[in-house]
Amino acid sequence: MPTITVNGIAVHYTDTGSGEPVVLVHSGGNSGGQWRGVAEALKNRYRLLAVDLYGHGKTGPWPGPEPAGLDALAAPVLALAEAHGGQAHLVGHSYGGVVALRAALSAQERCKTLSLVEPNAFSLLKSAGEAGLFAEASRHAEQDMADLARGARETMMERFVDFWNDTPGMFKGLPAHIRERLLQTAEGIVDGWRALLADPTTLAELNAMTLPTLVLGGDRTHKTLERIAQIAAAEIPGASLTIIPGAGHMAPLTHPIPVAEALAAHLEGGSKRRNPDPIPREP
Repeated sequence: MPTITVNGIAVHYTDTGSGEPVVLVHSGGNSGGQWRGVAEALKNRYRLLAVDLYGHGKTGPWPGPEPAGLDALAAPVLALAEAHGGQAHLVGHSYGGVVALRAALSAQERCKTLSLVEPNAFSLLKSAGEAGLFAEASRHAEQDMADLARGARETMMERFVDFWNDTPGMFKGLPAHIRERLLQTAEGIVDGWRALLADPTTLAELNAMTLPTLVLGGDRTHKTLERIAQIAAAEIPGASLTIIPGAGHMAPLTHPIPVAEALAAHLEGGSKRRNPDPIPREP
């Protein structure tokens, strides 16, 4: 598994396929492995670089004395783009969607397109006047942080998995090895919560974006995430919103083929919009 050193930490990622580079950023509690099905479907057309964020997968925790902010978390994403031709398509899911969004906002010149799969950008709820939904998300974050602080790791993870998948009992129904792997990411999830609640993204920043942007969601997702997707698609100029039938929040894992198909259409069209005279591809 290749690595790239960012902030003194070896950041792990997988490298699949060939073609224009696509950096894939996973959700909280997961790793780059969550994109396996999507990468398999796209590998004959694109080079898929699925990163393990700090404290997830095989990448060690953030090295600083304080939890990293979203812009620091975005550094490996931009480093991968820089290392593979200087410019890449960015795709992020949930927590990884906000990381990808911050990467794009800080360096649009390194991005060909942006795809956000149900980003949990809670700051957008606050900016858009959705105080009730923002308060609900904040309560869950505070409960998770309190549970981890008192050592109730399993209680925290059970609530986290069940709530964001909108499926009571889901965590307990997972195979033991998956539950154990998820429990090992608890610190990374809590650090992610802190970063998300301090997200500096504003509607004005979204209004100023020029990247071809796709927002993806499922029709069986949580109301909070559905609303965030609607706000992002409405505020980013020219953004499109695609809803995958039958999918919930974990669509890259549960519905990899529809996700891959939506991404492929956007990546191809986005590249043409950014480069009106692309080099013809071999048939």
